[in-house]
Amino acid sequence: MAHANPEDAKKYNREWYIKNRKNNPDFKKWKKEYDYNFHKGYKNPNLTSEKNKSHAKKYRDSHQEEIRKKDREMKKKYYEKYKAQHKIWLKKNPEKEKEYRKKYRDSGKSNESRIKYRYGISKEEFNLILEKQNHICPICGESFDLRKKYIDHDHSTKKVRGIVHMQCNTLMGLAKDNPQILENAATYLRNSKETK
Repeated sequence: MAHANPEDAKKYNREWYIKNRKNNPDFKKWKKEYDYNFHKGYKNPNLTSEKNKSHAKKYRDSHQEEIRKKDREMKKKYYEKYKAQHKIWLKKNPEKEKEYRKKYRDSGKSNESRIKYRYGISKEEFNLILEKQNHICPICGESFDLRKKYIDHDHSTKKVRGIVHMQCNTLMGLAKDNPQILENAATYLRNSKETK
């Protein structure tokens, strides 16, 4: 039965539900089975169809910014409440917290997930870029043996350009990613050497 007003439809459905629940002896049995199957499917990911999984993944991939925005809003909304609860838990479980942090740090997942979140590349892609560069910084030409590796990316497009040393990355950042500034600096250094 179609209703123009959503409130009327809601009211009708509720009345139908109550009426059939009372009149139908099999209704409770059906409801119990339905609830059981629903929760069983919800709790067991193997019972969820592959179609639904792929659809959910496609949605997440195509709505990343929207999802992140909602997440940030929710975090802002519940931040103080969560912070207070977390402080209480930390006081009660200091050893558990230390153990969890050490386990997470040692697994290497923290660094991997940070790279994936900030730059959109996996560990495999990171290693592939390093191999293409022959494990050498493209700015200074030195290897990464002892010095830290930094991911260099275009701040406007967010595209990863390569992997460089921290100092080299800072150099480009201070030059505002402007090649002309770096060329001027190089000319300045050459001229200053010639005048000596």
